[in-house]
Amino acid sequence: MSRMNKKDKIAAKKAAIEILNEYGIKNLNDFNSQDDEEGDEMYGYLKAGVLEEFDLDDEDMDELLYEILS
Repeated sequence: MSRMNKKDKIAAKKAAIEILNEYGIKNLNDFNSQDDEEGDEMYGYLKAGVLEEFDLDDEDMDELLYEILS
């Protein structure tokens, strides 16, 4: 994620936070305790709204989520 400029990183974080908030995800415990169906649905939104929109790979996305939820 270090290849992202600051403006894009902030925008990606905001997009991810918006999606996480829709699912009531406030921390890593919430994230890890989702049921499979809800987790799959949320991943679809994260993939379309963050991964693809900001051209992130899975490692970048993991780093971003950890930063937000820790």
